[in-house]
Amino acid sequence: MVKAGSGLVINCMPKADTFASKVKGREEELHSIVPIFSENRDQLGQWIARLDSMSAPVIDKIPFDAPEDERILFAEQFRDEFGNHARTTTPFLAHLLDVRLINRANTKADLDEALWWTLSSDTEQISLPACSGASLSEQTDEMAIEHWTQIELCALHALWTMVALYPNKLDTPLQAVRSRIRSAGVWMMNEYQPDNAINRPWAIGVFVQLSLTLESADERSTASMYAQTLLHNCSITLGRPDLLSACILKDASRTLMKL
Repeated sequence: MVKAGSGLVINCMPKADTFASKVKGREEELHSIVPIFSENRDQLGQWIARLDSMSAPVIDKIPFDAPEDERILFAEQFRDEFGNHARTTTPFLAHLLDVRLINRANTKADLDEALWWTLSSDTEQISLPACSGASLSEQTDEMAIEHWTQIELCALHALWTMVALYPNKLDTPLQAVRSRIRSAGVWMMNEYQPDNAINRPWAIGVFVQLSLTLESADERSTASMYAQTLLHNCSITLGRPDLLSACILKDASRTLMKL
């Protein structure tokens, strides 16, 4: 049993032949949790509290209560601590700040960008593209693994949010989408280490939910460690989450509260 810094108590369980088996050392935080029934809500609450405690010192800079035009301006002009503004940043922040923008995703937009623009605009529905593998998005030979991992995790976060908050925006039966999120998340945590992305905690809420709902105790452990690694990695550079990462954590926390 390990007690995390935020007070989250975690029961340890090793996992073979997956991401969990690649991490060495007794200090790694793993835990096994049964599905989210009423007796399991405390574990979900601990995760929500942990995400909020990590994001709270940073997101006081976010104008949640500002007039709508100021929130739109913030989403449009946002730059992180390093001066970056990713293509998904504006629609994601518009969603977080509860403002609507005109959908500016073009027909060649990656899946993550298309999903976030659907979430943040008055676009009525989106069709999920077919994919030859278990992932949500296709990885081409020309695409760096870091770039593709970010697209996949960011798209997984957006789709999970859409299912929880705006299921009417999907033209696919809800159960089929839930199944796709589940299979893509399990495949991702078993095949790709989260540090292949850029230290942003995209899809952390997906892996928290999987850690509470997967049938296999081993896979619940792997999902939990994956979520914890995403949480740890976003604090490596600054010793705390960067501003965009803190926003991602807050968004994940809000969605987890809807489960």
